[in-house]
Amino acid sequence: MQSIVQKICVPYEYPVYFTDDLFSPENPCFLNALMRREPWRRHRLFTVIDEGVADRHPALCERIGRMADHHRSQIDLVARPLVVPGGESAKNDPSAPTRLHQAFNTHRLDRHASVLAIGGGAVLDLVGYAASTMHRGLRLLRIPTTVLAQCDSGLGVKTGINAFDKKNCLGTFAPPFAVFNDRQFLDTLLLRDRIAGIGEGKP
Repeated sequence: MQSIVQKICVPYEYPVYFTDDLFSPENPCFLNALMRREPWRRHRLFTVIDEGVADRHPALCERIGRMADHHRSQIDLVARPLVVPGGESAKNDPSAPTRLHQAFNTHRLDRHASVLAIGGGAVLDLVGYAASTMHRGLRLLRIPTTVLAQCDSGLGVKTGINAFDKKNCLGTFAPPFAVFNDRQFLDTLLLRDRIAGIGEGKP
């Protein structure tokens, strides 16, 4: 009998941007990140937004649309952004990943397409889980919109949803394709939420 030990080492790297007004057509961060591996082709993009973020930034969907239209030769925005409930309830709904999978399938997203997730840590976890389990991994771009998410879940490689009365019972390790920390999203947070995020995120 012979036994062979297989060893696999897979290095990962992804950019983390710190910026303001990410979706301004004059801001190169988003386009640079999206095209960094394949600058010669048009990139298909689907966006998911935390409902709380959409409520506090009512012009966000239009800003994303204008940015994509400005770069129409490089970006194919396949649909209007999908708005999903935020907070921990986003991870407690067992049908939420399936609805995202259905949206990805409807818009014919494959492993060369990108999913942009905008929201707090719970929504980033949910969208990351759904993206990582579709076609064995869609490219995920994260925009964390809370203080804690900008120093924790937005930057990390873990995804997950709650199941069987257990937190993060189902999940994956899936590094994002890029992360954008846009200070303007923090401007609409209550002072209490900023302080709480700093307190919890402090090492």
